Amino acid sequence: MTVRDDVVRIIVETLHREALDPPGDHQRFVEELGIDSYEAVELVLALEKFFDIKIGNDEAVGTLRVGEAVALVERKLAVLTTMIKAVIFDVDGTLINSVDAHAHAWQDAFRDFGHEFAFEDIRRQIGKGGDQLMPVFLTKEEIEARGEKLEAHRGAILRERYFPTITSFPRVRELLQRLQQNGIEIVLASSAKKDELGFYKRVARIEDLVEKETSSDDVEKSKPYPDIFEAALAMLENIQRAEVMAIGDTPYDAEAAGKAGIRTIGMLCGGFPEEDLQEAGCIAIYDSPAELLAQLDSSPLKRPS
Repeated sequence: MTVRDDVVRIIVETLHREALDPPGDHQRFVEELGIDSYEAVELVLALEKFFDIKIGNDEAVGTLRVGEAVALVERKLAVLTTMIKAVIFDVDGTLINSVDAHAHAWQDAFRDFGHEFAFEDIRRQIGKGGDQLMPVFLTKEEIEARGEKLEAHRGAILRERYFPTITSFPRVRELLQRLQQNGIEIVLASSAKKDELGFYKRVARIEDLVEKETSSDDVEKSKPYPDIFEAALAMLENIQRAEVMAIGDTPYDAEAAGKAGIRTIGMLCGGFPEEDLQEAGCIAIYDSPAELLAQLDSSPLKRPS
């Protein structure tokens, strides 16, 4: 049979109006709807289509699957109805097209220190600071002996050889302006060094739009540790973590933000696969800042009606 639209409407209105009691008791909620196992199959399909969700446990049947669907709907409604008051932006690969430049700089620096690593292997680690990237390739002993010199050399190579190749992604300034017009506070949280971050702001033409920022120089550990996001949160007054959204292009952004209790919107423009961003916990994924700007009114950053 075909599920009636009013059943979906009842579920949506109930979840909008009140939390489940006890919390998470989705199965009881479904049982009180009074639907049988045959209707349940149709209802799952309707909820999946209506909310663009996918029930992961294909072995579950009947009202159990409806309970799982309702759980996903509840989380999605929470995302759509929470007013976002601040956005914490990653920079490299999110606002500026710099991931390849960083990977080349690291590859050149490793080579000058006697190591040859594949470009793609290094690129997959971009998004981490040097403190987290070097242990992927070097021994603890070598990092202790030459890590600081290697990282400083990498920075010099980046500035001298690759800064000229770095450009802004389209519509970055317009996106930040639109968010500020909507009353959303903006913070930059980058694994880059502080001097590099200043250059990136000039490239993206957002120097006058951003007053709050934190970099790897400000914390003990870079992404995927949450330190940078915790430092960014400390700059926000009277804003709860549920009212903050992170935006980044790597799984390390989403992992770090998640550890800090912040949800993340993913960006594909940095080159990481969509599946990696989904697995890391991104609640929504866009191709670029320009696409997010174009779809802002239907995104998790939209103003609640």
